[in-house]
Formats: sequence, C-alpha cells, structure tokens
Amino acid sequence: MITITAEDPSLHDLKIRDIQRYLEDSGWQQQNQPNTRMIIFNSPENLPDDRHFTIILPANKEFSDAYDLIARVINLLAALERSSPSTIVQKIRGSNHDTILVRMLLSSEKNIPSLDAASSIVHGLRNLIAYAACMEKKPKRFFDEILKEGRQQVENFLFGHTYPGSFGFTVEVPIDLPAQSQLTMQGFEHNAPTLPLERRIIERVIRGLRTVEDAAHVQDADKISNAFEIGFNANMCNALIEMLKGASESEIEYSVIWSSLLVPSPDMIDFTSIRLEANISPYLEDAAREMKNIDKAEELVENASIFGEIRGIQTVSRDIATVKILSDDHGSISFSVTKGSKTYQTACNAYRDQQLIKILGTLTKEGKKNGKSWTLMNIQDFNIV
Repeated sequence: MITITAEDPSLHDLKIRDIQRYLEDSGWQQQNQPNTRMIIFNSPENLPDDRHFTIILPANKEFSDAYDLIARVINLLAALERSSPSTIVQKIRGSNHDTILVRMLLSSEKNIPSLDAASSIVHGLRNLIAYAACMEKKPKRFFDEILKEGRQQVENFLFGHTYPGSFGFTVEVPIDLPAQSQLTMQGFEHNAPTLPLERRIIERVIRGLRTVEDAAHVQDADKISNAFEIGFNANMCNALIEMLKGASESEIEYSVIWSSLLVPSPDMIDFTSIRLEANISPYLEDAAREMKNIDKAEELVENASIFGEIRGIQTVSRDIATVKILSDDHGSISFSVTKGSKTYQTACNAYRDQQLIKILGTLTKEGKKNGKSWTLMNIQDFNIV
C-alpha cells in the first residue's frame, strides 16, 4: 500500500483548518479537551464493523512533530476511504479549490511523453480554459483572439502537483463565494449570477468533453457544433486537438475534485472522469471548421424579448437538450439547455401544459439571407406567462 511521509512536499501546502474542515465534512467528531497543542477527532459512527479510530492533529504546523502527525492522518484516511494519499491531499486542498486532474494513460514506460508533447498538453489545456472563460463572457462560435476575461482567468488557474502513476498533473483554482450566498444548495441555475466564473468554466469544459465523446460515439460532429452555447466553440475544439496531439499514442483522462464549498450543478453530480483518444480529432476538426465558417456569416440581435410557445424538446446528449420555440416576431427559434437546470424544468412544464413563454436573450442566425432558424444564447430571463 502506498503511504505518504512527513517529508512529502505536498503536505507543506496543507492548512490545518482545511484538514479540520475535511474531517468535519466526512463525519468526524472533534473532542472537547484542554490540550491546546493538539486537535483530536473521533471517527464517524458509520464505519464498517463498528471500528473506532482517533485522529490527532497538531494545532500549529510549527511544532516539531507536526508533519509526522499530518502524514499519519493522511495515510489513515487513505486506508479508510480505499484511496491514495495523493488523492486525499487533493481532496483536502479542494475544500476551497476546484481541481482539474489530467492524466496520460501510458501503455508502457517507453511512451513517456517528450517535453514537446507535454508542452502541447499543457498549452492546449491553457487555451481550453481561456476560451471557456471567453464563452462565459459572450458565447460565440469563434473568437479571433482570447478576450481579456480569458487572459485573466489563466492567471487564476494554478499549475498544481504532479501525481504518481502515468504522466499526470493538476490545475487548481480558488473558489471564492460571496458572503451572502448559500450556494451549497442544489438546484441553482447554470450561469446564474451567483455561480463563480471559475466553476462555470470547469463545468463548461466537462460538458464540452462529454459532447465530444457523444459525437465520436455516433460519428456525428454536429453534436459538438450544435451545443456550442454551453459546450465547445471552434477555439476550444482546436485547444483539445492540441492536447490530443501531445498524447498521440495514449488516452488522456480528465477528472475533477470539486470544492466542498459548492455543490456541482445537477448534471455534474455524477461526473467521475472521461477518457479521450487522439482518433476523435477529425470530429473536432469538422466541428471547428463548421463553427468558424458560420461565424463569418452570422446575423445578431442582442437583448431580444421573445414571446411564443414551445414546440418541442429534443435530447442532444446525456447532459444537453434543444428547446424549439415558435415566435410571432422571429419564427422558429432554438436554444440549448442543460438537463436538470431550472430553465430545462420551466421549458418542460410550459411544453406539457401548452403555456406561452417569455424569454430574453441574444438571437443569432446562420447567414443573413437564408431561411434557417434563429439560435438563442445569453438567456437572461425565462418565464411562463
């Protein structure tokens, strides 16, 4: 069994308060005791076979035995949770961070990536995050360059520790919640103003990765381009292509450790990991080419107020559905929505009860003179009237 030692540098980044929070969230009970040099926890009552454990934490990391005690805690938690010490460390650090884990699944030691390949993976991930931030600012099929918001966010996302096994690394981002927000409640709306931008970026990346996987499964690149409002645009497709080129002879696995301060959106709850191979790149290339061409011939109506009725709701992938609206002013309109969100539930209710709806957002159309329908983005308000 792999264990961690007091000399491991990853322990030096851990805060005692974060370890306490992790234990409390996991059901451990802190003892009331007079010794101010230590913090003692008793194990949860629901451990198998009525087992009981006591954890001793140093009250201060300056004590001579502090890191020995912390290492023992990490090793015990890893054993109880049937996990690795490095994963426990990431979970503790993730109490106020979201952590992206990227790993190449190497078939042998001979496939260890070159510096050039590793550079492609890291640079591709950097652009994936940057353009996801741009998309949260203004959903667009293609950007000529990274927006200011994208450049700012790649400064917020921090390159973390590598971890044992195949070539892998982490990227961490702090999650800062407004003091008045209680975002640990489930059921909030994706893209709601209270949802931190950093969390929206990661959720967009995951939705995009899932859509890419679905597109490869059914061999249809349109799955990617049709869901660009809440998934990948052309730039993000190109960023993922760059990552996959760095892992041309292996799979790349993506996973996330969510901050315990903020429950993921409903469609993210069951996400564990996703694996992609370089052979899916043709679908990404086709989708990127289509979205870039459409962007060059697009009509735009901002702050459009739309009245109409819902004519259909179609599943696009495991996470995404397309809602079709018939409007008197603009004719046929469609928009993508994440399943389980408030907007999705409202649309289902309106469709079921044949009620009129009012919705505010940005309308785009593929070509100014063709007969194709409008696509709605940047939804600000959606109500049954």
